[in-house]
Amino acid sequence: MLKKRFSLLFLITFLLILSITIGSEDLTLYFSFENGSEEGFLGTSERVKLSIVEDVVLDGKYALKVHNRLSSWDGCRVSLTYNLLPEMNYLVSAFVYHTSDKPQPFQIVARIKDIVGERFELIGETIAMPKVWKEIKGNFKFNYSVYLEALDLMIVSPNESGFDFYVDKIQVLGPNKVSSPGSVVNSTFESGTVENWEARGDGVKILVRDNVAKTGKYSLFVTGRTRSWHGAQINLSKILETGKSYDISVWVYQSSGETQKITLTMQRKFDIDEKTRYETIVWQKSIPDKTWVELSGSYNVPLNVKIEELILYVESPNTNLEFYVDDVKVTDRTLVLGQPEWEIPSLAEMFKGYFKIGVAIPFKVLINPVEAKMVVKHFNSITSENEMKPESLQPREGEFDFSKADAYVKFAEENGLVVRGHTLVWHSQTPNWFFVDKDGKPASKELLLKRLENHIKTVVGRYKGRVYAWDVVNEAIDEAQPDGFRRSKWFEILGPEYIEKAFIWAHEADPNAKLFYNDYNTEIPAKREFIYKLVKSLKEKGVPIHGVGLQCHINISWPEIEEIENTIKLFSTIPGIEIHITELDMSVYTQAGEEYKTLPRDVAVRQGYRYRKLFDMLKKYKNVVTNVTFWGLKDDYSWLNQRGRFNYPLLFDKDYQAKLAYWALVSPNVLPPLIQIAKMASGQAVVDGIEDKSYKSAIPVIINDGERDVAVVKPIWYMSKIFVFAEVFDGRKDDTDCLTVFVDQNNAKSPYLQSDDVYFKFYRNGKIESNFAPMLKNYTIREKETGYTIECEIQWEIIGEIQEGLEILN
Repeated sequence: MLKKRFSLLFLITFLLILSITIGSEDLTLYFSFENGSEEGFLGTSERVKLSIVEDVVLDGKYALKVHNRLSSWDGCRVSLTYNLLPEMNYLVSAFVYHTSDKPQPFQIVARIKDIVGERFELIGETIAMPKVWKEIKGNFKFNYSVYLEALDLMIVSPNESGFDFYVDKIQVLGPNKVSSPGSVVNSTFESGTVENWEARGDGVKILVRDNVAKTGKYSLFVTGRTRSWHGAQINLSKILETGKSYDISVWVYQSSGETQKITLTMQRKFDIDEKTRYETIVWQKSIPDKTWVELSGSYNVPLNVKIEELILYVESPNTNLEFYVDDVKVTDRTLVLGQPEWEIPSLAEMFKGYFKIGVAIPFKVLINPVEAKMVVKHFNSITSENEMKPESLQPREGEFDFSKADAYVKFAEENGLVVRGHTLVWHSQTPNWFFVDKDGKPASKELLLKRLENHIKTVVGRYKGRVYAWDVVNEAIDEAQPDGFRRSKWFEILGPEYIEKAFIWAHEADPNAKLFYNDYNTEIPAKREFIYKLVKSLKEKGVPIHGVGLQCHINISWPEIEEIENTIKLFSTIPGIEIHITELDMSVYTQAGEEYKTLPRDVAVRQGYRYRKLFDMLKKYKNVVTNVTFWGLKDDYSWLNQRGRFNYPLLFDKDYQAKLAYWALVSPNVLPPLIQIAKMASGQAVVDGIEDKSYKSAIPVIINDGERDVAVVKPIWYMSKIFVFAEVFDGRKDDTDCLTVFVDQNNAKSPYLQSDDVYFKFYRNGKIESNFAPMLKNYTIREKETGYTIECEIQWEIIGEIQEGLEILN
């Protein structure tokens, strides 16, 4: 469909300090207010007042003050209707400052209005501490239907009103004005050469052409293909590095007259590979005729390998297809682009009255001044990630290397931290020499016990009085075995005796150290029971064991927090036992096929709420839970990234920035609402306040106030009707008690009510409020001992019969 745009340039010239080719790749819009005016900015509502001020500025002389905010969505806006073009990537940034007495969220939001209606798109967001300038930034690409009526850039603080805020240095940059930090390949072919690209296959030719290009003047033309794997390639063997993750983007174009398939592949050979392997990055993406399409994905190079060959290539199952390649970018996504937020609260201080907050770190953190300072700011307990494991301390019999372990202990002592030692006995990362004699045969029981005793007493004795807790035995339980014991080499030679001996010898080496048994999946009932029996029996025998370490490698949906709580309850019934959470992280993935190039906002929000729920539970057991240690300082340091995809399991991102998971623990008021999506089952009901059988098939929506579930809502639909049954858990009756149901008929998710939006507020006392009562066909409210129930029937008005897949209910 033809899209029309009308430009009235004289209306917008006052907005710009610098504007190069309005709407183009070279666009630069900059608002600094240094001319003493609002530069086109208005309030998001008529009541909002804007002022140019000199008392609070980022730098320069002036900034824009936003005050008289009576609604959380009261902020400032500027029209960019005639400045930006659709389907183009822009970088938008601004600095904000506020006078609230607590952290506040800020957002840059685009308001887009076209023939379809009005919608809002989030561009960027941040959490700002009081009286500290903070940058918000984000990428923005938009589209519209038929014609663009309005495009506004809004800066708002969406959670609360009643405080003033300031903005300064707002900037909008076109793609050519945005630098690409971390770029290791940037093939634009604007040099007029093939730029290290090669033909792949006999007879294939690659030529630089100027008849078509994604951007600029030139692209790479691929012709002469006769096999599906023929195409164009670039050798990355000496460019990519081990232990890093890369984003890859390749634009392709073809003019065969019909849609074709094109694939992006990495040809790889590591020292661990017996033969060359081929890893698909993008599989047979549909490329319409005469249309540039992006092939994008990510590629991870494992840490402990040697790269022999890495070749990126473009191919097609159509053996005769000619195609073009342009704007190839390979970017190191692990490159750090920021500095820690020194102004935010310390995690250790926030939980001072509950338990120690620890972090497991690799040695490289200790020798990085910025990261070491970050550790000291947020944590009061440290664990060496690998440097105190047997293979690190005694790689060969009798040859101990304490250089790195000593550095951890010294760092902790100099900075007032405590050390958790990890780990003395484990089936993994233990040199094989422990288990064989001088002739290479399996070690005898006597020899292995002697070696174990020597290792434990040497290590624990060296740090007597300096390491406050040890994971003495790690992961000795396997619930799949009839007796529950892992069939490790320790067990095969010594039987379960080695566990008891390890604790005794560790205690003899340091009688004041706290000694722990440590394991994962302690939330699984069968494994939990085996660990309980083991620890209880050790305690009853008088073996010096002081606690259980729950590793807590969890994800955003598993396990239930209640199962972790059940584990704590069970283990705490053993007299004299403490609980440490020893290796906490929360994967954002729930199944093998998932992978996110960047962390989706809804997943980050979900992770935040789950971290909050976990810590709210842990705080209830502060008398038994005495240490909570995160397994990693920031996301790119997580061991989970070694599993072939980048994960986001910790509180800080790769650029040291606090995620919503951090704020969920420190200042949960800043969390966005947790949006829950449930499929609405089909069915009818009699509206009488009693739950019909039809609701049994509904997927319930749980409403949680951060501490407990306060309501369960079950919606069903039939033809043009919606039935809702809700149970509210509130034993204290009050006339202000109510439940509000919103129906967003155009699914715009606007921050305020639009003309199509309908709400029904059901008060516990029987009253209702609505902006369109005729849609409510029937309702009833019933009291219960635990609270009250609401049931209603809503008639769909605008769109007609409800269709499968339609999003309607908030």
